[in-house]
Amino acid sequence: IADLFDSYTLNLISTTTSSFRISSSLDKTTALNTMTEFIDTLNTTRSKLNELTVVGNETIESGPLSRNIAVKSIKNSITELVTGPIKGFGADSLYLSELGVRTNQDGTLTINDKTFKSQLDSNPKVFDAIFNSMFSSSSPYLKVESSASTSNPTPGTYSYISDGSSATLAGSNMTATTDSSGNSYFLSNGLSSTIRGIKITEAQSVSSAFVYIGESLVDQLSTYLTNTLKSSGNLTKAQNVAGTNIADFNIDLTDIDDRAKSLKDRYTAQFSSMESAVTSLKSTGDYLTNMMDAFNKDD
Repeated sequence: IADLFDSYTLNLISTTTSSFRISSSLDKTTALNTMTEFIDTLNTTRSKLNELTVVGNETIESGPLSRNIAVKSIKNSITELVTGPIKGFGADSLYLSELGVRTNQDGTLTINDKTFKSQLDSNPKVFDAIFNSMFSSSSPYLKVESSASTSNPTPGTYSYISDGSSATLAGSNMTATTDSSGNSYFLSNGLSSTIRGIKITEAQSVSSAFVYIGESLVDQLSTYLTNTLKSSGNLTKAQNVAGTNIADFNIDLTDIDDRAKSLKDRYTAQFSSMESAVTSLKSTGDYLTNMMDAFNKDD
């Protein structure tokens, strides 16, 4: 049974004639290990970027990308994502810091194990905000889901109003639809990109509620890195500019080599000619000296 609670599946293995209680909770140890691996990955990336962009001084050599604007922008963007608000997991934004994660002076992260486990008890939704993108609602009688695999609504909180036969989401009219089994639901129209691709099914009549579209921190980082690394991304553009500059510098170096060779040949020719002239003048001087010596002897 996959439609009792969002993101949960119930497997029935036997029958019973008496009632029973169902409950679930996060495994704190597994959750902490997952969070620690996530933090370690971010720290590895941050440390490498710090190494490449370090600004040198009298005792430290500058990193090869210390003046690269694109890489500095990437560092800042990752910091903003990691420390910024995560929207769409309830009425209020959530933060990574709520799970005991703190930012060090160099931008790396540390996690307080005790705070993390305590927060899982008081507000486990924060963990979902880090790792699990999801649709949800303020009403237990609304099932909110993506209407297609390509749906990409903007994370946030949206108002839902319905009279049973029609509905609006964020002020935009939804389309009432019935599937082949006779189940009715509403679809957001394609006019608004922010709420495009949302399907809402009412378990019972709901006049108004809030719909939450949540994109996890992991998915936000993944999307950002994909956009950064694609052919039109800032990093690729910066790499292409560097490649073009290197090609231009190589052309300049070739020109300098050609000029240096030309000057060397020119000065070599001048030196040889000068040496020839000196030799000729010296020979003439020797001749004149000998001739004067001969005249002097005759006198």
